[in-house]
Amino acid sequence: MVDEFIGATRAAKIIGCTPGRIRQLAVAGHLEGYKLNKRAWAISKRSAILYARTPQEGGRPKSAAPDING
Repeated sequence: MVDEFIGATRAAKIIGCTPGRIRQLAVAGHLEGYKLNKRAWAISKRSAILYARTPQEGGRPKSAAPDING
């Protein structure tokens, strides 16, 4: 089966994030795809759907609470 490739905007709608985040996920290897030019990416529709179905941990890691006693 041949995988369909979509743009970052369409992948963002599938996952529920911004196109910029899609580019970050592709660079980090979390989404299959390839860079077309400086900003445009072709993202595997299959990988976007799989990523959307996989539970993700949200937010940034919490830093240690400051010690207010000393």
